Amino acid sequence: MPTVPTTFVPQVAPQAPGEIGQFQAPGVQPMENLAGPQVARFGQAMTAAGNAAFRLGSAIQDGIDDATTKQADVVAVRGMQQVADRFLGTMGQQSEKEFEASMGQLSQAGAAAMDTLQNDTQRAMFSPILARNMAMYQSRMSQHRNGQVRVWNTNEAVARSEVNADNAIFAYQQKDEVDANGRPVGMIRYAAYADTAVDEARKAGELMGYAPESAQMQQLEQKVNDRIATGVVQSLVAEGKFAEAQEFLDAQGTVEVLAPKSREALANTVDVKRQGAVIGELTNSIRDTGVLAAKSDHKTYGQEAGEGTEPPTTLREALTIAENIQDDEVRKAVQAQLRVQYAQDDALITQEYRAVLANRDDWMAVPGNSAADFPQIDRLTPADRERTYTMQLQKDDDVTMAEVTINPGLLLDPKYMDGLASKG
Repeated sequence: MPTVPTTFVPQVAPQAPGEIGQFQAPGVQPMENLAGPQVARFGQAMTAAGNAAFRLGSAIQDGIDDATTKQADVVAVRGMQQVADRFLGTMGQQSEKEFEASMGQLSQAGAAAMDTLQNDTQRAMFSPILARNMAMYQSRMSQHRNGQVRVWNTNEAVARSEVNADNAIFAYQQKDEVDANGRPVGMIRYAAYADTAVDEARKAGELMGYAPESAQMQQLEQKVNDRIATGVVQSLVAEGKFAEAQEFLDAQGTVEVLAPKSREALANTVDVKRQGAVIGELTNSIRDTGVLAAKSDHKTYGQEAGEGTEPPTTLREALTIAENIQDDEVRKAVQAQLRVQYAQDDALITQEYRAVLANRDDWMAVPGNSAADFPQIDRLTPADRERTYTMQLQKDDDVTMAEVTINPGLLLDPKYMDGLASKG
């Protein structure tokens, strides 16, 4: 049996007493397991791909949300603009009446646009935009409404002032009215209307921004007082109450209610109207009674017609009576009216007499009509009456000549000749 050479057998050195030898195996490198890292890297790759897809999808969705939100904004703005344009066209009281309804329509336009959105993201993006636009249109419409309400109130105050001023004018015509206890209800009523007219004018001035004591406010009050005074004076003048109209103006001047120019203009109106009335009254009085009398100026022309006074029969007599008028302007105006009236009377008489003559000629042209039977023979002057009878003679001669020409034998008829003799 062969043996192993000792030279190939490892020799173990003897150990010192008490020591244990080293018997562990030499180190071995284990085989690497690549499955886990590969799975990890695959997961990472999948996550990265998922993230990229998510980012792409998010970007696409963001674009959709942004476009949809913008589209809703356009729809809302157009709807609200239509509501605002319609409301901004309203005026005065109409603005107040339609304000609440228009605000509701504005909200409906925004809500309709909100309903077109598809998700909470779009609604969250659209809400601040809608709120901003809504606030802008609401503010604009509110400003319009406030301005128009002010205009409406101003116009109503002006109208109420004018109505009460007219009522004051009418009430002054009943200023002497008293109640059962003797209270001057007529003047109380007049004062109430006048005060209300001024108060309403002040309210209108305040709405227009006038300061209480400003010149503009005083001008408004002045216009009201001038309107009332003008109406009262014109009413009194129309009734021929010139003295009362002057007394009213004097009272207004005392309390400085009327502007100086207005008071002067009204005073001139009273004077002119009174003078015109006096001229007409004097002219009629001279023609009717032969005396100078005018109730519009009774202090100056208060003569009454007495016994023995007779109206003038000619223009010369009337002009002589008018010479007693002291005022040159009034005297000349009265004499001018007398001349015009007498001339008109003469023209009318001439026209009527010419109609009588025309009727006479038509009457005489009819065969068988006689001058003695003419209905208006008494209206003819003696000369024209004589001329009418001459026309009758000529008419009879023409008839006789025609009869004799046709029948000459009539000249030998005694009866015919006797008839001619009786006509002659």
